[in-house]
Amino acid sequence: MGQENSKSNNTLDPNGFQKPMEKNIKDQILSLPQYTLEQVAQHNQPTDAWIIINGLVFDITQYQHAHPGGSKIIFAKAGQDGSDDFEALKHSQRAKEKLKTLCVGRLAK
Repeated sequence: MGQENSKSNNTLDPNGFQKPMEKNIKDQILSLPQYTLEQVAQHNQPTDAWIIINGLVFDITQYQHAHPGGSKIIFAKAGQDGSDDFEALKHSQRAKEKLKTLCVGRLAK
């Protein structure tokens, strides 16, 4: 019997990525790069669009055209905090999972 791989099958999602563990989530978030509001605000072009949602920073550049509500609605918050709009629309769990794949950092305090 050999040593078990640290990424055993029960900790991988269907795509082979490490599943976040409850006790690990805070550490994962704290390890993300930090961006100021001013830095995020510079990413407000169709070819370079970031958005802040609940203190995390997401690169929506490639996703904006696939957004089910259309690119205009998501791009309207490019370079800004879109938390209130995101929460008000009661996004599905699937949307929240997709959002996780776009995360590039966290908002600096």
